[in-house]
Amino acid sequence: MISRMVHSLPFAIIIGVIMLYAFGKKDYRLAAISFSAIISHIAFDTWLAGQIYPGSTSGFPLLSPFTVEIFRFQGLDWLYLEILAIAIVGIISILNRKISIKNSIEK
Repeated sequence: MISRMVHSLPFAIIIGVIMLYAFGKKDYRLAAISFSAIISHIAFDTWLAGQIYPGSTSGFPLLSPFTVEIFRFQGLDWLYLEILAIAIVGIISILNRKISIKNSIEK
């Protein structure tokens, strides 16, 4: 199950935090992009499983290491995951821009 850790949300959060600390908390978009990359990775694996084995499902331990329950995705679920990943980056980018504008006005 450890080899599938890259498909889990706790791993995505850890990677986001590492990116923030590695680059000095200057830009929250790094964490959002890192988190979204994991979601996009899951979306790609779901899409690929559908291409190789049409009608099949792909399973991921999204809450690993807390539980080994497998969450299954199929069909157009990959598209919803991609939209989620894009939305996360978009929302964080807009919030980051608003914060930087507010900080520049206060100075």
